[in-house]
Amino acid sequence: MEKASLIHSIASLADNAYGLTLKPGENVIDARRRIEERKEALDRELVCLHKAEKTYAALKERGISDEEDIASFVAEYAKGFVGKNDEKAYELFELSAEIGGVRAKIEWAKSLLYGTYGITSKEEGMALLRELVRGGNAEAAYLIYLLHDEFPDFVEGEEAKEAYLTAMNLGYPLSLTPLPLDYDVRPYTAILRERFASGEEHLALELAKRKDVSPEERVDFLLLAVKLGQPEAYELYGDLLLEQGEDEAGKENYIHAGEFGRPHCYLKAAKALHASPHFYEGGKQEEELSFYELAAMNNVPEALAKMGMAYLRGKGVDVNPKKGFDYLQKAKRLGESYDAPYYLGQCYRMGLGTKKDVLKGVRYLEMAAKIGHVHAMLELAKIYEKGEGPVRKNEQKAAHFLFCSGARRD
Repeated sequence: MEKASLIHSIASLADNAYGLTLKPGENVIDARRRIEERKEALDRELVCLHKAEKTYAALKERGISDEEDIASFVAEYAKGFVGKNDEKAYELFELSAEIGGVRAKIEWAKSLLYGTYGITSKEEGMALLRELVRGGNAEAAYLIYLLHDEFPDFVEGEEAKEAYLTAMNLGYPLSLTPLPLDYDVRPYTAILRERFASGEEHLALELAKRKDVSPEERVDFLLLAVKLGQPEAYELYGDLLLEQGEDEAGKENYIHAGEFGRPHCYLKAAKALHASPHFYEGGKQEEELSFYELAAMNNVPEALAKMGMAYLRGKGVDVNPKKGFDYLQKAKRLGESYDAPYYLGQCYRMGLGTKKDVLKGVRYLEMAAKIGHVHAMLELAKIYEKGEGPVRKNEQKAAHFLFCSGARRD
């Protein structure tokens, strides 16, 4: 990677220790896009690039001089955001892989597959390994072969065999022994069917989830899994019933799934009511709110946010701003990044359940706006249009948030 390109990448790291910051409400991807757009416009007075140069120099002074070292530095920096801001952690880990080349990409793929840093996406991890194999990487090929045993639903036997042979042809040390002639390359569904037929009834749930099983068989397998009391089966059968318009039966299955250890299914039960778009309105309010309470008792982030909203508004419960604020804080801490930051922003702006702090309120609104919360964008547009407390009027920001909200596209 050329130095200029590397600088553009590390420019998005918000580390004040090196004098580098993102703009308010801006994520890593937007920062990089902003830098590239300004570069293309031949604007050489880029403050962000200047700061990136300083960061690059500071890293070199620390003995971090090449791409792999910087990638490791970025990955370590990202670990500090795990559990606190997983979106930022994800972006930084991805940036580390981009900077560091093949080695960093393999580590990133493995972390996605195994959820090493609290971020799991087997689809992305496998896609990255397959991309590396296409580029001729033997280690990635051997990893795909090994993953067949752990994730056979993502790596079929035929792909595993081909990956092993690729690793062998590329001279990878661990793959120099030929595969057995009877290596099982049958589709995973066929293997599951054989085991199920031999008496392993618990595999009915796995078979129900296979894409190459007919709709009729899927129902039969799900019904058997439900009969066996498998919690996930209740959820999947509830999904199927809702697709068929059987809302009441679907709701009952979601309730059973919640009772058997899948509390997020209480949220699905609430949605099966097809109540008002705002849960605190309409004739099904009490039942819907009861589902949110059950889910919130089990620390489901979205349900915690719903309860916080209810206590702030006094809908279905007595008004209690402090209790609402506490619910919202917990929701945000556990990863709810849409409604929780928006309502926390409003709490801080108005002093609801907490000490008034307009600046902190605006920061929370910008968190919500960053991921597409339209009401947060509209609030920010109003704030920056006239200014509010210590927040100064900023017509450019007001226009930006108004435009992003979709309220004005001229």
